[in-house]
Amino acid sequence: MPLGDSITYGVGSSTGAGYRLPLRNLAAAQSRYRIDFVGSQTSGAAAIPDPDNEGHSGFLIDDIRNGVDGWLAAARPDVVLLHIGINDLDRSPDPTHAPDRLHTLDQIFADKPGVTVILQGLIPITQGLQSDPVTYNNAARALATSEQQAGHHLRYVDPAAFTSADMADRLHPNDSGHAKLGQVFFAALDQAFTDGWATSVRSKGAANEVAESGRVRWADFDGDGRADYVVINANGSVSVWLNHTGSWQALGQVATGLTTNAGLVRFADFDDGATAVRTTCCSIPTDPYASSSTVAGTAMVGGWIWVRWPRA
Repeated sequence: MPLGDSITYGVGSSTGAGYRLPLRNLAAAQSRYRIDFVGSQTSGAAAIPDPDNEGHSGFLIDDIRNGVDGWLAAARPDVVLLHIGINDLDRSPDPTHAPDRLHTLDQIFADKPGVTVILQGLIPITQGLQSDPVTYNNAARALATSEQQAGHHLRYVDPAAFTSADMADRLHPNDSGHAKLGQVFFAALDQAFTDGWATSVRSKGAANEVAESGRVRWADFDGDGRADYVVINANGSVSVWLNHTGSWQALGQVATGLTTNAGLVRFADFDDGATAVRTTCCSIPTDPYASSSTVAGTAMVGGWIWVRWPRA
């Protein structure tokens, strides 16, 4: 979930997708995981096939706090990419205490236990602010240390070096600036995945399907709480389109299948995904086969593994 203000929404970029487009392109160049942006907002749809985000122009940290419960409940992200505070420093009546308001993060961890939050610092060359962004960033870095000591997966990352050539206006980066934001988020996300932080914490029952006997099914394949489009092809193979609320991402064939009789195929959560691995199961009477996929903010890798049940 890209969470923040107008910068997250994409203001200043020529595409309207902001840092999310270069971030997505960087993630697409590797094969360990895939990302699925989530959120109630969409922007940059002409440039990015996955325009979902939680960027709200003009929002202060308190505005984010007031909305975060509902946003997290609806999207259930595994990773939150957080970039907030510039509006507090620009026009809040109390800019000095903006870092204190970052304790909104406690609310995020309470709403979604196990979630990973990557907090990127504010652009330090931002002009005309009431309070110094470097001071804010230092406080955010210290907060990340205390949150980690409390057992939370919060990682603070410094912004890249910016110049005036990277800014579209006083507050917003242009395309080169957004590219720098995306690169920083990608490096942090990639490290979080390596460290075992960026994994899914699944809700039970998320994989249950609808339309149990035909070739077309609706099942939550990636565990984000939305019904995905699943087709059992005539040759028994299975193809999936992920539901991004207004757009669909074609995954293509995800399993070869064991039968051409669609009536024998079911999709369900076979192993409960309780070890930070979200697993959807497609079973037939004798030899079920399961898809094993690791998800981060939502990211998915892996294919289908054979499982014989009952196990010996």
